[in-house]
Amino acid sequence: TYMDPNPDIHGNRGIIYKQNNKIKIDFYDIFSSDGRKRIITYLVKVENDRLYVLEYLFMDYVFMNQMLCYVYEKKDKVPEGYKNYEADW
Repeated sequence: TYMDPNPDIHGNRGIIYKQNNKIKIDFYDIFSSDGRKRIITYLVKVENDRLYVLEYLFMDYVFMNQMLCYVYEKKDKVPEGYKNYEADW
């Protein structure tokens, strides 16, 4: 399934950068439960037509030694709804 293509409804704000030869993404996030703000740093690995985005899990600012991996695969066609919005770089 696809997320809502409208970036004002479902979108992330952040920056992509390279540090020590590793690609990283910092996203600004707000905890929905209590409104606390934080920055989540993801490590990105590019392999052929896939992006692997790794997120370390934290619980109350304590490292849990666990990680989530999101996998994004290149598709041949962009869904039509996404073409209605331009990237705000």
